Amino acid sequence: MESNSVSPLLALNGYLLPIVLTGVLAVALAVVLVITARLRRLERRYVRLLGAEGRGDAETLLLDYIDRADQLARNLERTQEQLDRLETASTSHVQHVGVVRYDAFEDVGGALSFSVALLDDAKNGVVITGMAGRYETRIYAKAVRAGRSPHVLSTEELQAIAKAVETRSDVAQD
Repeated sequence: MESNSVSPLLALNGYLLPIVLTGVLAVALAVVLVITARLRRLERRYVRLLGAEGRGDAETLLLDYIDRADQLARNLERTQEQLDRLETASTSHVQHVGVVRYDAFEDVGGALSFSVALLDDAKNGVVITGMAGRYETRIYAKAVRAGRSPHVLSTEELQAIAKAVETRSDVAQD
């Protein structure tokens, strides 16, 4: 019975079937072209993933990348631990420096005398003073704790400590 119902349709419109079949063919061709383009993109990605020389299958490659990532994570953790230790240790190194030059005696010019404060991050360290005279030079060192000294300090030594406290010897400041 189906052929009877199609026969009148063919009889009335003999050209309708070729048009419909041409449309179906065009849609099928478009679908094939889209799928082919997607397949080519996927193939390029696959080749890119495996490398030009095709280093094996994707599973082996991904496992290798996972191993590398784990190794990098371990290296990063070790590096961070070393950095933390260095930061802790660096607080006791000289980080603040202050220098004052002056004339200690009236008969000697040229600002040959000096006071240098060398302090760590906690403002502990030493202030060194060199007093240049015409015939001799004397050098003194005085301990500094928290930016102060238990010894009597000269004006220049106090200035050197003040300069050291307000400056840092390294470039990167937090």
